[in-house]
Amino acid sequence: MGNGGALLAGDLKFFDSIGSDANEVEHRGAFIAFGNTRPRARLLVHGLRAREGVEAKEGDYSRAERLGVDVRCLLIETWGGLSPEMVELLLELSRFRRNRLTHAEYDETTWAARSWRTFAGHKISVAVQRAAALEIARALKLSTATDPRARDGPAAAAA
Repeated sequence: MGNGGALLAGDLKFFDSIGSDANEVEHRGAFIAFGNTRPRARLLVHGLRAREGVEAKEGDYSRAERLGVDVRCLLIETWGGLSPEMVELLLELSRFRRNRLTHAEYDETTWAARSWRTFAGHKISVAVQRAAALEIARALKLSTATDPRARDGPAAAAA
């Protein structure tokens, strides 16, 4: 549920703040958090309002926003940075969950994540690193085959 009881729509963007082409990298990213990624992500999701010398541009969720949907641009960078909107959502969810793990989550996590917020942070971090590794492997045309036993953890692989 979004702000004021509105429907919540989150668009997750996974951007690389550095890029593979040095000519594409903006220098503001070295001085401003998410300086190379957040403006582009917000433009894609929310669009751009018309102002002097700037033409309006519809975002992917402009219609939904006009209909009252609470649209959030959730940005994660390759190196693990979470945008303020993403951090805010995690804090909201943490409060909703009373920052407690279910029994299944407690069994699934490590000793380092004994609250829901740290558990969620670890899961996001692992997902980001796996996605980045997969993109690198694909770009290098490497095999991305995996051992199916690894999906269920070390106990399943030993069985």
